[in-house]
Amino acid sequence: MSIFISIASYCDPLLTFTIERAARTARHPQRLHFGVVDQSPAATPRLQAAKDSPAKLSYLRIDPLDARGPAGRVLLR
Repeated sequence: MSIFISIASYCDPLLTFTIERAARTARHPQRLHFGVVDQSPAATPRLQAAKDSPAKLSYLRIDPLDARGPAGRVLLR
């Protein structure tokens, strides 16, 4: 059995800490699967240490200027 944890993040400086802490404190971290949509600038270093965790990580980064928000709104530039 596995547990899927969905995370939508908007420029969150604690994203890596959150994932690492959840994996570190889980009884069976290999059963965790994080699905992360990260809306942060490209220059932001993200999730380096979290990738070494036994938990599975599916990661998608979207530039904040291209993000459509939680309801899928179209942003006009």
